[in-house]
Amino acid sequence: MMTYMQVSNLENIPKLEGEINFSPSFALDTNVQINEEEFWKKVHSSVSHVLNRRFSEDSKRKIKVFNDRIAFACPYCGDSTRDAAKKRGNLFVESMNYHCFNGDCSTHMSLQHFLKDQGEFDNFTQDEQAFMKLKASEHANLSGIKKIRISQDMESLISEEAMRLTVSREFFLERMKLQEIKGSRIERYLRQRLQTGFERFAFDPKRGCIYVLNLTKDNSRILGYQIKTFNKRNPYLTYKTTMMHKELKIYREENAELLSKLDTISTIFGIMHLDLNKTVTIFEGPLDSFLFPNAVGVCSAKNDFPFEVESLRYFYDNDETGKDWAMRRIEEGFPVFLWRKYSEENELLALDAKIKDLNDLLIEARRRPLKLKRFVDYFSESKYDMIWL
Repeated sequence: MMTYMQVSNLENIPKLEGEINFSPSFALDTNVQINEEEFWKKVHSSVSHVLNRRFSEDSKRKIKVFNDRIAFACPYCGDSTRDAAKKRGNLFVESMNYHCFNGDCSTHMSLQHFLKDQGEFDNFTQDEQAFMKLKASEHANLSGIKKIRISQDMESLISEEAMRLTVSREFFLERMKLQEIKGSRIERYLRQRLQTGFERFAFDPKRGCIYVLNLTKDNSRILGYQIKTFNKRNPYLTYKTTMMHKELKIYREENAELLSKLDTISTIFGIMHLDLNKTVTIFEGPLDSFLFPNAVGVCSAKNDFPFEVESLRYFYDNDETGKDWAMRRIEEGFPVFLWRKYSEENELLALDAKIKDLNDLLIEARRRPLKLKRFVDYFSESKYDMIWL
Protein backbone atom coordinates (compact mmCIF):
# COMPACT_ATOMS: atom_id res chain seq x y z
CA MET A 1 0.00 0.00 0.00
CA MET A 2 1.30 3.45 -0.89
CA THR A 3 1.75 5.76 2.06
CA TYR A 4 0.58 9.34 2.20
CA MET A 5 3.06 11.69 0.59
CA GLN A 6 3.31 15.42 -0.04
CA VAL A 7 2.59 16.20 -3.70
CA SER A 8 4.51 19.40 -4.29
CA ASN A 9 7.12 18.75 -7.01
CA LEU A 10 5.72 16.32 -9.54
CA GLU A 11 8.90 16.08 -11.59
CA ASN A 12 10.68 14.39 -8.69
CA ILE A 13 7.99 11.78 -8.01
CA PRO A 14 8.80 8.36 -9.48
CA LYS A 15 6.19 6.62 -11.61
CA LEU A 16 4.43 3.71 -10.00
CA GLU A 17 1.97 1.44 -11.73
CA GLY A 18 -0.36 -0.62 -9.63
CA GLU A 19 -3.85 -1.29 -8.41
CA ILE A 20 -6.11 1.20 -6.69
CA ASN A 21 -3.79 1.48 -3.67
CA PHE A 22 -3.56 5.14 -4.58
CA SER A 23 -3.42 7.70 -1.81
CA PRO A 24 -1.56 10.96 -2.49
CA SER A 25 -2.12 13.74 0.03
CA PHE A 26 -2.44 17.48 -0.35
CA ALA A 27 -1.39 20.40 1.81
CA LEU A 28 -4.70 22.25 1.83
CA ASP A 29 -5.75 25.08 4.05
CA THR A 30 -9.47 24.49 3.78
CA ASN A 31 -12.52 23.60 5.80
CA VAL A 32 -13.54 20.95 3.29
CA GLN A 33 -12.85 17.64 5.02
CA ILE A 34 -12.76 14.46 2.95
CA ASN A 35 -10.92 11.16 3.00
CA GLU A 36 -8.57 11.66 0.06
CA GLU A 37 -7.76 7.99 -0.34
CA GLU A 38 -11.45 7.13 -0.57
CA PHE A 39 -11.99 10.07 -2.89
CA TRP A 40 -9.43 8.80 -5.40
CA LYS A 41 -10.82 5.28 -5.14
CA LYS A 42 -14.20 6.74 -6.11
CA VAL A 43 -12.60 8.61 -9.03
CA HIS A 44 -10.98 5.36 -10.14
CA SER A 45 -14.33 3.60 -9.91
CA SER A 46 -16.06 6.35 -11.93
CA VAL A 47 -13.41 6.15 -14.65
CA SER A 48 -13.90 2.39 -14.73
CA HIS A 49 -17.65 2.90 -15.28
CA VAL A 50 -16.88 5.31 -18.14
CA LEU A 51 -14.48 2.89 -19.81
CA ASN A 52 -16.86 -0.05 -19.46
CA ARG A 53 -19.60 1.96 -21.16
CA ARG A 54 -17.30 3.33 -23.85
CA PHE A 55 -15.21 0.28 -24.79
CA SER A 56 -15.83 -3.42 -25.31
CA GLU A 57 -12.15 -4.52 -25.40
CA ASP A 58 -10.62 -5.47 -22.05
CA SER A 59 -7.35 -3.76 -22.96
CA LYS A 60 -9.19 -0.46 -23.42
CA ARG A 61 -10.91 -0.81 -20.05
CA LYS A 62 -7.69 -1.10 -18.04
CA ILE A 63 -6.46 1.81 -15.90
CA LYS A 64 -2.83 2.52 -15.04
CA VAL A 65 -2.14 4.14 -11.66
CA PHE A 66 0.84 6.42 -11.04
CA ASN A 67 1.79 8.60 -8.09
CA ASP A 68 0.80 11.81 -9.87
CA ARG A 69 -2.01 10.65 -12.19
CA ILE A 70 -4.15 7.84 -13.50
CA ALA A 71 -3.95 6.97 -17.20
CA PHE A 72 -6.50 5.26 -19.42
CA ALA A 73 -7.83 5.13 -22.98
CA CYS A 74 -9.38 8.48 -23.82
CA PRO A 75 -13.21 8.12 -23.92
CA TYR A 76 -13.48 11.12 -26.25
CA CYS A 77 -11.29 10.04 -29.17
CA GLY A 78 -11.09 6.30 -28.47
CA ASP A 79 -7.29 6.57 -28.17
CA SER A 80 -4.95 4.65 -30.45
CA THR A 81 -6.45 2.59 -33.26
CA ARG A 82 -3.19 0.70 -33.77
CA ASP A 83 -2.31 -0.14 -30.17
CA ALA A 84 -5.22 -0.87 -27.83
CA ALA A 85 -2.87 -0.82 -24.83
CA LYS A 86 -1.98 2.86 -25.21
CA LYS A 87 -3.30 5.15 -22.46
CA ARG A 88 -3.27 8.76 -23.65
CA GLY A 89 -6.07 10.01 -21.38
CA ASN A 90 -4.79 11.28 -18.02
CA LEU A 91 -6.32 12.60 -14.79
CA PHE A 92 -3.72 14.60 -12.84
CA VAL A 93 -3.63 14.65 -9.04
CA GLU A 94 -2.00 18.04 -8.58
CA SER A 95 -4.11 20.11 -10.97
CA MET A 96 -7.35 18.08 -10.93
CA ASN A 97 -7.33 18.26 -14.73
CA TYR A 98 -7.99 15.77 -17.51
CA HIS A 99 -5.82 15.86 -20.65
CA CYS A 100 -5.58 13.59 -23.69
CA PHE A 101 -2.18 13.44 -25.35
CA ASN A 102 -3.50 11.96 -28.57
CA GLY A 103 -2.42 14.56 -31.15
CA ASP A 104 -5.76 14.38 -32.96
CA CYS A 105 -7.76 14.92 -29.76
CA SER A 106 -5.96 17.06 -27.11
CA THR A 107 -9.15 17.26 -25.00
CA HIS A 108 -8.45 19.23 -21.82
CA MET A 109 -10.81 20.05 -18.95
CA SER A 110 -11.10 20.05 -15.18
CA LEU A 111 -11.83 16.83 -13.29
CA GLN A 112 -15.29 18.09 -12.35
CA HIS A 113 -16.17 18.79 -15.99
CA PHE A 114 -14.80 15.42 -17.06
CA LEU A 115 -17.07 13.72 -14.52
CA LYS A 116 -20.04 15.89 -15.55
CA ASP A 117 -19.49 15.11 -19.23
CA GLN A 118 -19.33 11.41 -18.46
CA GLY A 119 -22.39 11.37 -16.18
CA GLU A 120 -20.48 10.51 -13.01
CA PHE A 121 -20.39 13.82 -11.11
CA ASP A 122 -23.58 13.22 -9.12
CA ASN A 123 -21.98 10.13 -7.55
CA PHE A 124 -19.80 12.44 -5.44
CA THR A 125 -20.85 14.17 -2.23
CA GLN A 126 -21.15 17.95 -1.99
CA ASP A 127 -17.90 18.09 -0.01
CA GLU A 128 -16.12 16.02 -2.65
CA GLN A 129 -17.47 18.27 -5.41
CA ALA A 130 -16.30 21.33 -3.47
CA PHE A 131 -12.90 19.68 -3.00
CA MET A 132 -12.49 19.24 -6.77
CA LYS A 133 -13.29 22.87 -7.43
CA LEU A 134 -11.05 24.07 -4.59
CA LYS A 135 -8.07 22.06 -5.83
CA ALA A 136 -8.51 23.30 -9.40
CA SER A 137 -8.72 26.90 -8.17
CA GLU A 138 -5.75 26.46 -5.80
CA HIS A 139 -3.64 24.96 -8.55
CA ALA A 140 -4.47 27.80 -10.95
CA ASN A 141 -3.36 30.38 -8.39
CA LEU A 142 -0.13 28.75 -7.19
CA SER A 143 2.97 30.88 -7.81
CA GLY A 144 5.45 29.95 -10.53
CA ILE A 145 5.07 28.03 -13.76
CA LYS A 146 3.38 24.65 -13.41
CA LYS A 147 3.48 22.42 -16.46
CA ILE A 148 1.44 19.32 -17.10
CA ARG A 149 3.96 16.52 -16.71
CA ILE A 150 3.46 13.13 -18.28
CA SER A 151 5.27 11.82 -21.34
CA GLN A 152 6.37 15.35 -22.19
CA ASP A 153 6.92 18.83 -20.84
CA MET A 154 7.75 22.19 -22.37
CA GLU A 155 11.49 21.52 -22.27
CA SER A 156 11.23 18.25 -24.21
CA LEU A 157 8.97 19.88 -26.80
CA ILE A 158 11.50 22.60 -27.62
CA SER A 159 14.55 20.35 -27.46
CA GLU A 160 17.06 20.41 -30.29
CA GLU A 161 15.81 16.99 -31.42
CA ALA A 162 12.20 18.19 -31.57
CA MET A 163 13.04 21.46 -33.30
CA ARG A 164 14.74 19.53 -36.10
CA LEU A 165 11.28 18.22 -36.99
CA THR A 166 9.90 21.69 -37.49
CA VAL A 167 10.04 22.81 -41.13
CA SER A 168 12.02 25.63 -42.65
CA ARG A 169 9.66 28.44 -43.67
CA GLU A 170 11.58 28.90 -46.90
CA PHE A 171 11.34 25.19 -47.74
CA PHE A 172 7.63 25.14 -46.88
CA LEU A 173 6.77 28.02 -49.21
CA GLU A 174 8.83 26.52 -52.02
CA ARG A 175 7.39 22.99 -51.67
CA MET A 176 3.77 24.22 -51.36
CA LYS A 177 4.22 26.77 -54.18
CA LEU A 178 3.22 29.72 -52.00
CA GLN A 179 3.95 33.43 -52.31
CA GLU A 180 5.09 35.95 -49.74
CA ILE A 181 2.32 38.35 -48.73
CA LYS A 182 4.23 41.52 -49.55
CA GLY A 183 3.35 42.44 -53.12
CA SER A 184 0.69 39.74 -53.54
CA ARG A 185 -2.95 40.46 -54.31
CA ILE A 186 -3.93 39.36 -50.78
CA GLU A 187 -1.75 41.98 -49.04
CA ARG A 188 -4.53 44.57 -49.01
CA TYR A 189 -7.00 42.14 -47.42
CA LEU A 190 -4.61 41.35 -44.56
CA ARG A 191 -3.88 45.03 -43.99
CA GLN A 192 -7.61 45.66 -43.77
CA ARG A 193 -7.73 42.94 -41.11
CA LEU A 194 -4.92 44.82 -39.27
CA GLN A 195 -2.56 41.90 -39.91
CA THR A 196 0.84 43.38 -40.78
CA GLY A 197 3.11 40.66 -39.41
CA PHE A 198 3.42 39.18 -42.89
CA GLU A 199 6.00 36.58 -41.86
CA ARG A 200 3.10 34.72 -40.18
CA PHE A 201 1.32 34.28 -43.51
CA ALA A 202 1.78 32.95 -47.05
CA PHE A 203 -0.49 33.05 -50.10
CA ASP A 204 -1.59 30.32 -52.48
CA PRO A 205 -2.28 32.23 -55.74
CA LYS A 206 -3.73 29.19 -57.49
CA ARG A 207 -6.39 28.39 -54.86
CA GLY A 208 -6.72 31.91 -53.47
CA CYS A 209 -6.06 30.68 -49.90
CA ILE A 210 -4.12 32.25 -47.05
CA TYR A 211 -1.76 30.05 -45.05
CA VAL A 212 -1.46 31.05 -41.39
CA LEU A 213 1.86 29.83 -39.98
CA ASN A 214 2.69 28.82 -36.40
CA LEU A 215 6.31 29.89 -36.22
CA THR A 216 9.25 29.23 -33.92
CA LYS A 217 10.66 32.10 -31.89
CA ASP A 218 12.97 33.35 -34.65
CA ASN A 219 10.16 33.09 -37.25
CA SER A 220 12.32 30.89 -39.48
CA ARG A 221 10.62 27.51 -38.94
CA ILE A 222 7.05 26.19 -38.86
CA LEU A 223 5.37 23.99 -36.22
CA GLY A 224 1.99 23.73 -37.95
CA TYR A 225 -0.35 25.79 -40.05
CA GLN A 226 -3.92 26.71 -40.84
CA ILE A 227 -5.45 27.43 -44.25
CA LYS A 228 -8.06 30.19 -44.56
CA THR A 229 -10.05 28.87 -47.49
CA PHE A 230 -12.75 31.59 -47.84
CA ASN A 231 -15.19 28.67 -48.10
CA LYS A 232 -18.20 29.17 -45.79
CA ARG A 233 -18.65 25.45 -45.17
CA ASN A 234 -15.01 24.82 -44.25
CA PRO A 235 -13.47 28.25 -43.62
CA TYR A 236 -10.37 26.92 -41.86
CA LEU A 237 -8.32 23.73 -42.28
CA THR A 238 -5.79 23.10 -39.52
CA TYR A 239 -2.65 20.96 -39.88
CA LYS A 240 -0.57 19.62 -37.01
CA THR A 241 3.13 18.79 -37.33
CA THR A 242 2.53 15.15 -38.32
CA MET A 243 0.08 16.08 -41.06
CA MET A 244 2.40 18.84 -42.26
CA HIS A 245 5.15 16.26 -42.74
CA LYS A 246 2.75 14.07 -44.70
CA GLU A 247 1.58 16.97 -46.88
CA LEU A 248 5.21 17.84 -47.63
CA LYS A 249 6.00 14.15 -48.28
CA ILE A 250 8.81 14.12 -45.71
CA TYR A 251 7.07 11.92 -43.12
CA ARG A 252 9.15 9.10 -41.60
CA GLU A 253 7.67 6.46 -39.29
CA GLU A 254 10.74 6.59 -37.01
CA ASN A 255 9.79 10.20 -36.16
CA ALA A 256 6.17 9.34 -35.25
CA GLU A 257 6.54 9.51 -31.46
CA LEU A 258 8.29 12.87 -31.39
CA LEU A 259 5.98 14.27 -34.06
CA SER A 260 3.03 13.24 -31.89
CA LYS A 261 4.48 15.31 -29.04
CA LEU A 262 4.93 18.32 -31.31
CA ASP A 263 1.31 17.90 -32.41
CA THR A 264 0.37 18.99 -28.87
CA ILE A 265 1.63 22.53 -29.48
CA SER A 266 1.60 22.75 -33.28
CA THR A 267 -1.87 24.33 -33.48
CA ILE A 268 -1.37 26.67 -30.51
CA PHE A 269 -0.40 29.67 -32.60
CA GLY A 270 2.15 31.93 -30.95
CA ILE A 271 3.20 29.47 -28.26
CA MET A 272 6.89 29.84 -29.06
CA HIS A 273 6.68 33.62 -28.57
CA LEU A 274 5.13 33.55 -25.09
CA ASP A 275 6.61 34.78 -21.84
CA LEU A 276 5.19 32.14 -19.48
CA ASN A 277 5.98 34.29 -16.45
CA LYS A 278 3.35 36.80 -17.58
CA THR A 279 -0.41 36.48 -18.04
CA VAL A 280 -1.25 34.35 -21.08
CA THR A 281 -4.44 35.21 -22.98
CA ILE A 282 -6.20 32.43 -24.90
CA PHE A 283 -8.09 33.23 -28.11
CA GLU A 284 -10.03 30.90 -30.36
CA GLY A 285 -8.48 32.21 -33.58
CA PRO A 286 -4.82 32.85 -34.47
CA LEU A 287 -5.56 36.21 -36.14
CA ASP A 288 -7.06 37.60 -32.93
CA SER A 289 -4.08 36.39 -30.91
CA PHE A 290 -1.67 38.17 -33.27
CA LEU A 291 -3.27 41.48 -32.22
CA PHE A 292 -2.90 40.98 -28.46
CA PRO A 293 0.23 40.89 -26.26
CA ASN A 294 1.42 37.53 -24.91
CA ALA A 295 -1.46 35.60 -26.45
CA VAL A 296 -2.10 32.37 -28.33
CA GLY A 297 -4.81 31.16 -30.70
CA VAL A 298 -5.94 27.57 -30.13
CA CYS A 299 -8.07 27.17 -33.30
CA SER A 300 -11.32 26.25 -31.53
CA ALA A 301 -13.24 27.14 -28.38
CA LYS A 302 -13.02 23.51 -27.21
CA ASN A 303 -9.23 23.47 -27.43
CA ASP A 304 -7.11 24.54 -24.49
CA PHE A 305 -3.56 25.51 -23.56
CA PRO A 306 -1.73 22.27 -22.64
CA PHE A 307 0.49 23.80 -19.94
CA GLU A 308 -0.55 25.42 -16.72
CA VAL A 309 0.93 28.82 -16.00
CA GLU A 310 0.69 31.24 -13.14
CA SER A 311 -1.92 33.41 -14.83
CA LEU A 312 -4.24 32.34 -17.64
CA ARG A 313 -7.32 34.10 -19.05
CA TYR A 314 -9.73 33.51 -21.95
CA PHE A 315 -10.89 35.94 -24.64
CA TYR A 316 -13.56 33.92 -26.46
CA ASP A 317 -15.47 35.04 -29.56
CA ASN A 318 -18.61 37.14 -29.18
CA ASP A 319 -21.06 34.36 -30.09
CA GLU A 320 -23.07 31.61 -28.40
CA THR A 321 -20.22 29.10 -28.48
CA GLY A 322 -17.87 31.64 -26.94
CA LYS A 323 -20.43 32.47 -24.25
CA ASP A 324 -20.91 28.80 -23.35
CA TRP A 325 -17.17 28.22 -22.99
CA ALA A 326 -16.68 31.45 -21.07
CA MET A 327 -19.26 30.27 -18.51
CA ARG A 328 -17.45 26.95 -18.24
CA ARG A 329 -14.11 28.65 -17.64
CA ILE A 330 -15.58 30.89 -14.93
CA GLU A 331 -16.86 27.77 -13.18
CA GLU A 332 -13.30 26.43 -13.33
CA GLY A 333 -12.01 29.62 -11.72
CA PHE A 334 -10.44 31.32 -14.78
CA PRO A 335 -10.96 34.96 -15.83
CA VAL A 336 -12.85 35.52 -19.09
CA PHE A 337 -13.52 38.60 -21.20
CA LEU A 338 -16.95 40.16 -20.56
CA TRP A 339 -18.16 41.03 -24.05
CA ARG A 340 -21.55 42.46 -23.10
CA LYS A 341 -20.13 44.70 -20.40
CA TYR A 342 -17.41 45.95 -22.73
CA SER A 343 -19.90 46.62 -25.54
CA GLU A 344 -22.28 48.50 -23.24
CA GLU A 345 -19.62 50.68 -21.62
CA ASN A 346 -18.04 51.48 -25.00
CA GLU A 347 -21.47 52.17 -26.60
CA LEU A 348 -21.02 49.32 -29.06
CA LEU A 349 -24.29 47.45 -28.55
CA ALA A 350 -25.68 48.74 -31.87
CA LEU A 351 -22.71 47.13 -33.61
CA ASP A 352 -22.93 43.84 -31.75
CA ALA A 353 -24.05 41.86 -34.81
CA LYS A 354 -20.96 43.04 -36.71
CA ILE A 355 -18.45 42.29 -33.97
CA LYS A 356 -17.76 38.59 -33.61
CA ASP A 357 -14.21 38.76 -32.27
CA LEU A 358 -11.34 41.05 -31.32
CA ASN A 359 -10.33 41.54 -34.96
CA ASP A 360 -13.83 42.78 -35.86
CA LEU A 361 -13.88 45.05 -32.82
CA LEU A 362 -10.59 46.75 -33.68
CA ILE A 363 -11.60 47.17 -37.32
CA GLU A 364 -14.86 48.89 -36.31
CA ALA A 365 -13.01 51.06 -33.80
CA ARG A 366 -10.61 52.28 -36.46
CA ARG A 367 -13.34 52.79 -39.06
CA ARG A 368 -15.54 55.07 -36.90
CA PRO A 369 -13.14 56.00 -35.10
CA LEU A 370 -13.75 54.99 -31.49
CA LYS A 371 -11.65 55.39 -28.37
CA LEU A 372 -11.82 51.99 -26.66
CA LYS A 373 -11.40 51.32 -22.96
CA ARG A 374 -8.63 49.02 -21.72
CA PHE A 375 -9.40 45.36 -22.32
CA VAL A 376 -7.59 44.26 -19.15
CA ASP A 377 -10.29 45.88 -17.00
CA TYR A 378 -13.01 43.64 -18.48
CA PHE A 379 -11.81 40.19 -17.47
CA SER A 380 -13.53 38.51 -14.53
CA GLU A 381 -13.66 35.11 -12.88
CA SER A 382 -16.69 35.93 -10.72
CA LYS A 383 -19.88 33.93 -11.29
CA TYR A 384 -21.83 37.10 -10.55
CA ASP A 385 -20.40 38.59 -13.75
CA MET A 386 -21.85 35.85 -15.99
CA ILE A 387 -24.69 38.25 -16.77
CA TRP A 388 -22.13 40.30 -18.74
CA LEU A 389 -21.16 37.50 -21.10
